[in-house]
Amino acid sequence: MAQERAAATHARTIIPARQTFVLGGKEAGGFQLTARNTSRSTVELLERTATGDTLRIGFLEPQKEVQRAFAPGTSALVHNPAAHRVVMRFQVVGDFRSLPMYYLNANKQHIW
Repeated sequence: MAQERAAATHARTIIPARQTFVLGGKEAGGFQLTARNTSRSTVELLERTATGDTLRIGFLEPQKEVQRAFAPGTSALVHNPAAHRVVMRFQVVGDFRSLPMYYLNANKQHIW
């Protein structure tokens, strides 16, 4: 059943200097993320579990791509440690109608 509701969307996302882009966290179904770093700086990939723990997935170098499945209630976090913005391309597969997306500043405060 869930597979029938799965859909895909593509996005180009700018992550400002020293900020983190958060995708997911409150959705009832999981999602699959393909992330491509189209910038000149390496970004850090993390996962926030449904229980609130943050796990380091690794680093994504410039012009590289990664795919990862996220369970219901988890979040994908893409942290930009650079002093300049980075540009990411995302493909999200799943029921993303209620998929939260927002930014955290360097103090981990929700900004928009």
